[in-house]
Parts: sequence; structure tokens; C-alpha cells
Amino acid sequence: MSQNDGQWRQQVDAWLVGPAANPPPGVTSNFTNGPSRHKYNIVCQTICLTTVTTLVVIRVYTRSRVLKSLGWDDGKLVVSSDVSDQELIILGLIAFGVVIAVSDEYGAGKHMWDITGADYLTFNKLTYAFYIIYTFDILFTKASILLLYLRVFSPTRSLRIVIHIFLWAHILFYIASFFAAVFMCFPLDAIWNPYVRHIKCLDIGALKVVSAVINVVSDFAILFIPISTV
Repeated sequence: MSQNDGQWRQQVDAWLVGPAANPPPGVTSNFTNGPSRHKYNIVCQTICLTTVTTLVVIRVYTRSRVLKSLGWDDGKLVVSSDVSDQELIILGLIAFGVVIAVSDEYGAGKHMWDITGADYLTFNKLTYAFYIIYTFDILFTKASILLLYLRVFSPTRSLRIVIHIFLWAHILFYIASFFAAVFMCFPLDAIWNPYVRHIKCLDIGALKVVSAVINVVSDFAILFIPISTV
């Protein structure tokens, strides 16, 4: 191992046990009792998961047991009759909540100078897992909404074509987003480890901007689709 490699290894080892970022002037790192928004994250996730799960269960029960009229938006998006898109959305939300809850133990809601470099690595891994979960969860959510439009608003043929185009565009976009995330960097751990050397990465900043723009535009487009039927 060369002298440069030895110095780099010492730098990494020191960073892993030290603060993930340098504190501001006059501030001292506090790994054990620093300010945290942990309780707010837990409260938020508990309220959201409980509310969404309750509403989805009520909807599926009403459509299946009372009205006896399940639609594609209620649970027929996937081929398997045993797993519905509503169930996948709930599972995605639960997985999302678990990742958020676990990430609280590794620095979520804390200043970077109040967590160690090792915790920062774990937090980044959890953030990466969150992104993968989010990609599929938002896909099934938006697809369910578009399928709901096809059933509830009884649109004209031209509008049905527009909705189908939006639906398949969303499916293709989020599948592409998944593969972009999987092959974002080589080696993969360069995504969460700032000390990995000899890496090749896509333009992560550009990917985030493109994804954000498409998500915002599609959100508004889905919001305004029913207006044309009024």
C-alpha cells in the first residue's frame, strides 16, 4: 500500500468515528444528546400510516362487500388476483415508514456534525432504499388515480386516450427511474459513501432535477384532468 493510500485510509477511519461534517464556529459536536426532530418524524409517520391504511381498508371493503363492484383502480392493476395495487401502496407506505423510523437512529433530524461518519453512511443507504421504495409506491398511487378517472368520470374517447397515454408514460418513467437509480454509480456504494474512489456516476444532480420537474408537472396534469369533464 502506497503512502497516499495509507493517508487516505487514516482519513477515512478518522471520519467514520468523527463528525460527518465540521460543526460551525463555536459549536461542539454532540453524538449522544444533540438536538433532534426524531419525535416529530415518528408522530408524522404514525398519523400518515394510520390515516391512509384506514381509508384504503374502508374503500376496499365498501367496494368489495357493500357495492360488490371492484374496479381496476381498486385492485386489478397487477396480474395476480391475490395482490392489489391498493395493498402494494399500503405495503410501500409501511416500508417507507419503517425506513424513516430506522433512519432516525442514524441521523435523520439531526445536524451532520452531531452524527458520526459511520452513521452518515448508514443513513445514506437508508435514503437510497427510500428512493427505490418511493419510485414504485408513487407509480402505483398515480396509476390508481388515473384508473379511477377512467371509471368515475366516464370521459370521452379522446380523454380516455389522454389518460391511457399518461398512465403508460408514468409506468415507463418510473421503471426508467428505477434502473437509473440501480445503475447510478459504479461501484454502487459510491452513491452513499463519499470516500469511494475511482467511481463513474451519472449526473445525479441532473437526474434529480429532471425527476422533480416531471413529478411536479405530472401531479398538476393529473389534478386538472377531471376539470375538462365539468
